[in-house]
Amino acid sequence: MTPTASTSLRTRLILFTAFTMAIVQGAFAFALYFQIRHTLLTQFDAGLHDNASALAAIVDIDHNRLSIDKDALLNSSLADAYFEIHAPPNLALRSANLRDSHLPPASELLGLYDAPLTLPNHLTLRAVALDVSHFEGGDSLTPRISIVVARDDSALRHTLSHIAILLTLLCAAAVLISSLLLAILVRYLLRVTDRLSAQLSSLDAADLSRRIDLPDAPREFQPVITTVNALLHRLAAAFERERSFSTDVAHELRTPLASLQTTLDVSLRRPRDQAAYRTSLLRCDAITRQMRSLVENLLTMARAESGQLGVASHALDPCELLRETWQSFESHAHARALDVLWRCPPGACVETDPEILRLIARNLFDNALSYTPPHGRIEISAHPDESSWTLRVRNSGCRLTHAQAARVFDRFWRADDARTDTESHAGLGLSLCRRLAQALGAKLLATVDQTHFIIELHLPTPPPLTTHYSLLTTDH
Repeated sequence: MTPTASTSLRTRLILFTAFTMAIVQGAFAFALYFQIRHTLLTQFDAGLHDNASALAAIVDIDHNRLSIDKDALLNSSLADAYFEIHAPPNLALRSANLRDSHLPPASELLGLYDAPLTLPNHLTLRAVALDVSHFEGGDSLTPRISIVVARDDSALRHTLSHIAILLTLLCAAAVLISSLLLAILVRYLLRVTDRLSAQLSSLDAADLSRRIDLPDAPREFQPVITTVNALLHRLAAAFERERSFSTDVAHELRTPLASLQTTLDVSLRRPRDQAAYRTSLLRCDAITRQMRSLVENLLTMARAESGQLGVASHALDPCELLRETWQSFESHAHARALDVLWRCPPGACVETDPEILRLIARNLFDNALSYTPPHGRIEISAHPDESSWTLRVRNSGCRLTHAQAARVFDRFWRADDARTDTESHAGLGLSLCRRLAQALGAKLLATVDQTHFIIELHLPTPPPLTTHYSLLTTDH
């Protein structure tokens, strides 16, 4: 009995329970029947043995003849019994009701009480054999007498057949009634599944604030309800993040697009000289670069979050890579009169992805340059320890609080009162850095020390072997 995939839980419980009850009750009925059968057959054979003993008491051997007390035979329970008596050398005596039929020899029945016999007239008998010694005058031992006594056992067989049918019907009725009661009980006990299904069906993607509430549910259902509610909580948070992300992306793209449209409208309003057009084109170029940077950061973050960012581990000197990356920012730092202090001794060696580490460094340097006021200070230091290599970027002019510092890795989050270069940042750089650091198995931490903002990258050495991603395709 194998339920199909569409079989309900109620049906499975009823079918399996009914099947189990049928087996158990059938086994008990089978055992009870054979116990009753054994008892009745034992009583029947005991009666036959008593008949054989009674027959032995009224049999006599006189002058090589077997004789029987007919009056005693008629007055006893042997009147309707079938019997044969044998004594050596060739003495024999049979009951008249045997007619031309013969009972089996005593040697074939001696000690066997479960040996039904069928006579030529199709009458079914059950027989017992008995060997007795007959004493005459008490002074001489005559030959042993073999007595076979049989009776019609059709009534016994009918009784056993009736008992077997009765037990079968009782067993079937018990299984049927138990199954009906079980169906009612299962339906009552599994009402919670109907309520759970109703609450699940009422959930809507437009409102994920609802939760499964079944306080009277059995203990076995509580892990399912807890898991579903936790899943709903994660889905609601994910949907909220996606809605917020879409809104933030639209807002961040709308600002440069509006600025681009304004610049083009002003340029096209009336004819201008070549210098004015060049200024407008440079302005448009800066805006498009800003938008391209935003889009590339979004694509890179999407790849990192979906596990499609490649990590190719190579041995490298991280300080050499940092100085190469800084070269593209050096002119900007000089233009703003920033004091840049390096504490990054060469010679260290780590195994990591150079492109991802370069991308992290670019965003950290860009963030430090953008939020450090003119004539401020940036400190870049790196040092290895027993289990990791640490990069620290520290810049002055920070007006963030400790609570705000904990949010710098949120997408599109910016504290306006702490910004100095507001037009070139969309609030994605540090969020992208954290995603990239996770791809490398590293940690990225941000803290505030009075007026200094400090961000640290802790890169494990060697990197963990359990991080696997696909090919990195972001160009910078």
